[in-house]
Amino acid sequence: MKILQKYIITDLFAPSLFGISLFTFMMLLSKLRDFIELIINKGVPAEKVLFLLILILPAILAITIPMGFLLGILMTYGRFAEDNEITAMKASGISVLKMLTPIIAVALVLSAFMVYFNDTILPKSNYLYAKNLFDIISNRAHIVIKEKTFIETFDGITLYCDYVEPKTNIMKKVKINIREKNRREPIFIFADSGLLVSNEDEMELILYLYNGSIHFFSTSDVRYDAGTYYFGTFEKLEKSIDMNKGLEKARNFKKGPRMLTSGELKQRIEKEKFEPLRRNLLIELNKKFSIPIACLIFALLGAPLGILLKHGSKPVAIAVSIGIIFLYYIILYLGNSLGLTGKISPFLAMWLPNIVMGIVAFFLFRKAIKT
Repeated sequence: MKILQKYIITDLFAPSLFGISLFTFMMLLSKLRDFIELIINKGVPAEKVLFLLILILPAILAITIPMGFLLGILMTYGRFAEDNEITAMKASGISVLKMLTPIIAVALVLSAFMVYFNDTILPKSNYLYAKNLFDIISNRAHIVIKEKTFIETFDGITLYCDYVEPKTNIMKKVKINIREKNRREPIFIFADSGLLVSNEDEMELILYLYNGSIHFFSTSDVRYDAGTYYFGTFEKLEKSIDMNKGLEKARNFKKGPRMLTSGELKQRIEKEKFEPLRRNLLIELNKKFSIPIACLIFALLGAPLGILLKHGSKPVAIAVSIGIIFLYYIILYLGNSLGLTGKISPFLAMWLPNIVMGIVAFFLFRKAIKT
């Protein structure tokens, strides 16, 4: 029996590694364009971008390791069934339960590791990623500018532009909304072009605007409530943005829920009185355990499904695993939405996908035993 267990585990290793690599590459591919743009168009040093890439890997692996493990199980047991090895094992008196025991053992070990990974490595990497990204933005503020996107990074200012020239970072058709504490209404600025420049010595940003107009209500005018409205034109306008406030926020950087360990989350939950925020913290706490346990659920689901499919080819296994993963995350997203609104408990919100998939796995397991 030990030979059989070793054989199954050894056979599982390569396809699982392939699955993790495949899904990690697919997820990195969606981020790669932004990282390349930081180097080529934004002038960020390659080593800083590479460090960001390394820091974002744990967040990706937290998702792709269970996904790749599922793919590996489907390919392994699908190949066993396709090559009639399942039939040979049954003929030798080996039950389906004994065939699944090695996979369940591996899944338990992997789930335990993923709990540790999600509770220690992932929060630290998320925190370091946010800190390093903020440092880069502080020194090269123009990297946050994206065309056809409302930018609210800067305190009291919303910025929008139709197009950004890749080499010069000059913005075209710029629209600015400035909100000041002593004004009842915002100031609107429209310009043909603009450029955001960092001044590290003075710890400020300078926004240069060219050929535009300013539109605003006069807050001191007695006729303001009657709709008094002023506007003016300009050839060149400079707007200073103080970065000291932003850097002070960075120094006192408050960790978000995804940057906290389970112990830190529990402490914040005890102190939090605002119920919506408390629910969000509870959801993040449960997520640290529910998603790692998905490795075990995927094992209980994937192994009997691979036997029943009787097909171990990569295309079939990839298609089935993507379908299962898609369903899992749809249920997770639904549970998250219901949990945040208080319609279901945070515990049920995060464990709902495992419960649903576990029920499906139970019926597949029974069917696999009968075949």
